[in-house]
Amino acid sequence: MKWKIVLVLMLVLSLLTVTFSGCVEDGGVTPLPVLTPTPTPSPTPTPTPTPLPSPKYVAGDIIAEGTTDEDGLPIIISYDQETDKYEVSFIFKNTDGDWAHFLNESTEWQDREFVEGHCPVIIANVDMSSITIEEQKTSPIPTSTTTPTHASFVTISASEAKQIIDSNPDIVILDVRTVEEFNEGHIKGAINMPVQELPDRLGELDKNDDIIVYCLTGVRGSRASQILANNGFNKVYNMGGGIGSWIGEGFPVVTSTPAPKPTLTPTPKPAPTPTSTTPQTSAFFVTISADEAKQLIDSNPDIVILDVRTFGEFYQEGHLKDAINIPDDEVFDRHTELDKNDDIIVYCSKGGRGEQASLILAESGFTKVYHIDGGIDAWKLKGYLIVTSNT
Repeated sequence: MKWKIVLVLMLVLSLLTVTFSGCVEDGGVTPLPVLTPTPTPSPTPTPTPTPLPSPKYVAGDIIAEGTTDEDGLPIIISYDQETDKYEVSFIFKNTDGDWAHFLNESTEWQDREFVEGHCPVIIANVDMSSITIEEQKTSPIPTSTTTPTHASFVTISASEAKQIIDSNPDIVILDVRTVEEFNEGHIKGAINMPVQELPDRLGELDKNDDIIVYCLTGVRGSRASQILANNGFNKVYNMGGGIGSWIGEGFPVVTSTPAPKPTLTPTPKPAPTPTSTTPQTSAFFVTISADEAKQLIDSNPDIVILDVRTFGEFYQEGHLKDAINIPDDEVFDRHTELDKNDDIIVYCSKGGRGEQASLILAESGFTKVYHIDGGIDAWKLKGYLIVTSNT
């Protein structure tokens, strides 16, 4: 029996020896395989939102367009960071020379990028509590059936204007901006009458029609609406905020192919070298180059230099030395501030507004009017002196 037990033990021992020897290679023990842990994926980082640019303007900033034919007096009421919009209203100089706004003047929320892009010039910053409030009759909730009071007009929002246009296919849409602005984009079906031409073109409009008036920001539109109301048009609606608010609401605009620039007929040809004694034909003016304007100014220290650009352009962008500023849409009302016996050089930015202002002066009895072709841009190209308001 014992020998059987011994035999079993020897058999087990031999099996263990064989198994162990199979695990030995080149004098070493084959290592057990290493289990590589599966890496846990890193959580996807939450993207950091791109911060909005800091607003350029603060409450009380009076801003201007600078290069467009606009008095350009929007005022910043506030800024909303969440929507990135400015709250904008409108301000003007009253007859006392104080900043003022109408009692019922509405405010508009407009995109920061749009406001800063279209009105890049800061005219001033005012304490809003110091602004004079003046009355202007408006309807609180204008509709397509609202009828303005005689000799007044209704100020409406872009949304209300859209409702009126959609409900009345016969309504007249009057764009009172410049031809250049109109061609860049306007409300479909609109007709263009720059505000400075409106008094002479009232006969082209029907006093029985409903008329929606707009400009870029609302200032010229308000003036044009009052001109219409004062002349017997009693269904006039001014779109507050102008086409800027219309675009801000996402409403469509269309563009136009620029029409040929109107030619004044007859227009006297300037003398090759004009002087302060160059004769003028009544009701006409002479168009001169920047070089000829420089000759006139140098030879006549008493010559009047009239800059008809906006307040913002004159004070922020520079002007000819000793020039006085009367914006072109004020020339008709303020020409009595000038002496009809004086030689007057008129200029704007590129020539268009200067030409219109020169014609107004000529038709008002000024017989020695010289318009700089190409405006102050042509003057700058020649390298002639430009000064700023604090020079």
